[in-house]
Amino acid sequence: MCRGAAWHKFMMRNFTLLGASIVVALCLLEFLCRLFVPMPSPYPVPLELIVLDDRGFWTLAPAFRGVMDNGIDFRGKSLTVDDAGTRSVMCRQKNAGVPRVFLVGDSQTFGQGLSDRETWASILQCQLRDAKLSGQIYNLGVPGVNIDSYVHRMRQVVPVLRDGDRVIVGVTWNDLHTFHEESVMESARRALGNIKQPGGGGRLEMRSGWAPRYLHRATWRYRTYRATGLLIPSFDELKGFLESMQYSSALFKVSYKRLKELIYRWRSAGALSSKIPEGTFERNFTLLQLMRDRVVAAGGRFDVLFLPNRLFFDDIYYAAYSQDGSVFPQQDYPGYLGKKYCPSFGLDCVSAFPYLRTSEQDKHTFEFDGHFNEAGARSIAQGVAWQLFGVMR
Repeated sequence: MCRGAAWHKFMMRNFTLLGASIVVALCLLEFLCRLFVPMPSPYPVPLELIVLDDRGFWTLAPAFRGVMDNGIDFRGKSLTVDDAGTRSVMCRQKNAGVPRVFLVGDSQTFGQGLSDRETWASILQCQLRDAKLSGQIYNLGVPGVNIDSYVHRMRQVVPVLRDGDRVIVGVTWNDLHTFHEESVMESARRALGNIKQPGGGGRLEMRSGWAPRYLHRATWRYRTYRATGLLIPSFDELKGFLESMQYSSALFKVSYKRLKELIYRWRSAGALSSKIPEGTFERNFTLLQLMRDRVVAAGGRFDVLFLPNRLFFDDIYYAAYSQDGSVFPQQDYPGYLGKKYCPSFGLDCVSAFPYLRTSEQDKHTFEFDGHFNEAGARSIAQGVAWQLFGVMR
């Protein structure tokens, strides 16, 4: 009996020593990694940037001045917002009577990680100026929003439309595969139906109460990070934990990207489609159709611009994430969906895919962040200028 107790105590001591050794080794590896691996910031965009308009859509905070910085892909990028909640655009034409072009979308339209002059909105405006074409571009992109928010944004845009104005909605893969409950669809119909003024000109206006409501708030995790430089990972769900660990551990950051590619390469070919509820694509194209109807009724033109993520247009990412083409029937999958749905929903659709496709990894995107870099923004502007405005390459 004593011999068994002694053996148990011996084994427990060894297991404790083994566990302690593993912890020490991991801490040492983490320390060494941090000497050579730069850590990204989990808060690259100021929390005060995105506020709620009284009409029910998220917009950029009026007259905001600040920078974007994720510590590795982009540093100190200028960010300027006007009084109406639209991002600053370069090369603006001074003639107030020229047709206006309102760009609506998420972070890929907004230009996350890019300075005001590097966004595809600014580059497109400069190309129109150089081609001596009229068009006053307004960048209404907002990071972190979706098609249902674009619908409510029409409550700001439609009342000021005049004949010849244009609305271009930048649609990403995140938009297309997000399912909207029937309550969201009904809310969208009511929002568009309640627009009293059918157009007729005027300036964009921002409406907000005295106490602004922010899309992102300063949580205890945020305050801890600002005070210590260490991010406590999220434990709400496995995906959130893995994503947040990239900002908490340099060792994990180094290995996660490759691990993620392996998971996607070897997962079941039907894993993605099984996660997308039936009718998801149809509902999103219905929302686009509802917007189109109101814009056209106000005398404007409505276009859908597909902005594919790098997992489509970057051949290296596509090979891994689509299992060499077995997951998506075509590499330009958003464009493929557009060809399937746009005609039946009466939508004019174009895709930036032909201008972004590359066999050089991360040529058009930030390596870690994944958003379009300046080269990608230039390619998009070139494609939009040609496909929608007829500017020769």
